[in-house]
Amino acid sequence: MLTKTSKKILVEGVTLLVLDIIAVALRLWARQIKRQRLGTDDVFAILALICLICSAIVFIWGAADGGLGHHVNDLSMDTIALFLKIQFALQFPYLLSVTFIKLSILFFYERVFPLPTFTTATRCMCVFVILWFITFFFATLFQCWPISGNWQLGNAADTINQYAMYAAATILESLADIVTLTIPIFVVWTMRHLSTRKKVMVTLLFLLGAFVCFASIMRLYYIVKYMGPNAKDDIDLTYNLADLVVWSGVEPPLGLICVCLPTLSPVFRDRKYPIVFVELRDFLRSKFSGEDKSDNNESGHVLRPGDKNEP
Repeated sequence: MLTKTSKKILVEGVTLLVLDIIAVALRLWARQIKRQRLGTDDVFAILALICLICSAIVFIWGAADGGLGHHVNDLSMDTIALFLKIQFALQFPYLLSVTFIKLSILFFYERVFPLPTFTTATRCMCVFVILWFITFFFATLFQCWPISGNWQLGNAADTINQYAMYAAATILESLADIVTLTIPIFVVWTMRHLSTRKKVMVTLLFLLGAFVCFASIMRLYYIVKYMGPNAKDDIDLTYNLADLVVWSGVEPPLGLICVCLPTLSPVFRDRKYPIVFVELRDFLRSKFSGEDKSDNNESGHVLRPGDKNEP
């Protein structure tokens, strides 16, 4: 029997999965409309969607049969063991999807602003994201030894400080989100020739990613609440950890939607966003590379929506 919490988890999982599939499908359609090949950022978005589909399946399974959202005293030992397996399994598509989403937006920046200084900044962030993934993938995999100690009740296992691991992973991830968001926003507001209206428009578009930061902060809050030094020893594991699992399930799907939004203008035939991105690119080239706009385009042709280099 589904509880109110498990029903909420099911609705959340299905809804966000459908929205993610729509967002990526529209992204690919936008590429088709412009007759452009898939970029590296598109490939990472697709990989993130595949991970989120796998995550949603396990997520829904946990709510339906794995005891997620139920009080632990109402569950059998077999169901509790299944919950622990699901909780352990969910961590890997989470790590993969978060990594692919961050790489997608960083490569999108590189495609829109193809100049040495900006490319260096995005490449450094890519290295940070990849190192973050490698570190916490193996830390998660071997948090208990033997690995079966993650779900086998009553068996002795050597376990690392899980609270420290989860908190460190979430804090570093949140910092990466903040830096990734501020890179384009800082550039936008240094552009004197760009109208305030366009600056606000592009800033709001990128600040949608702030919802992802909020979800990450909420995830950290529940990590501290239920796993921190002041956490109760008699925690209702399957019920209370549902809050942590919910916010972990919200963050990557929202991130993927935000990553896809800047690429969807051809679908909705809104010609304002591509022009703004072209202006941003030209400004960056002239500011950091010392190149005049006419040097970037010897023919003197002004880049318009539909040109080859349009995002």
